[in-house]
Amino acid sequence: MKSFFFIVLVFWFSLLSSGFSVYAGADNHKKTHEKDSSEIPPHLLDEGDEAPLFTLTNQDRKKIALSDFSGRPRFVVFIYTHCEDVCPLILQDRKRLEEDMAQTIGSEIVFLAVTFDPINDTPEVLKTFIEKIGVDTKDLHLLTGDLQEVEAVLRAYAIGVIRDKATGQIEGHSALGFAIDRNGIVREVFNFSS
Repeated sequence: MKSFFFIVLVFWFSLLSSGFSVYAGADNHKKTHEKDSSEIPPHLLDEGDEAPLFTLTNQDRKKIALSDFSGRPRFVVFIYTHCEDVCPLILQDRKRLEEDMAQTIGSEIVFLAVTFDPINDTPEVLKTFIEKIGVDTKDLHLLTGDLQEVEAVLRAYAIGVIRDKATGQIEGHSALGFAIDRNGIVREVFNFSS
């Protein structure tokens, strides 16, 4: 657990020390860096908000809608397969996260991980990533789609991504997860960067 927080701390320190400015709360959304942050959303989802609906494609090429799991608790998180720090750790720490959320939203949680990088994260790449990091696939859906579909989900969940303007490579991103109850209401927001 200590290594998880250390890696997250190093990641955010390296972003900030290299001239990036990322937002940490609903009142701080200014763009003051040289990278493209046009996708930083205007406000953050909060506890009590209705979870925005979406439909994307999972690692098995199956269309998955958030509403497919109405009546079940869900956890929505954002990752990408080339991430070398927080993204694989979130998936590997799934069991502990679900235990932490059980009091708030219940058990038998459907875990939905939306990619930041739909261009590179095809269903096949997502499937290989699951195998590589060795996580249980029961009720786990790594989701992708075309660029417009994924960007719409990122905006709806107020997820920021910092891309290098020249290469399009992801250089930083929000590290948030949303515990959603059986009725589709956000009950807890996890900030993996703090």
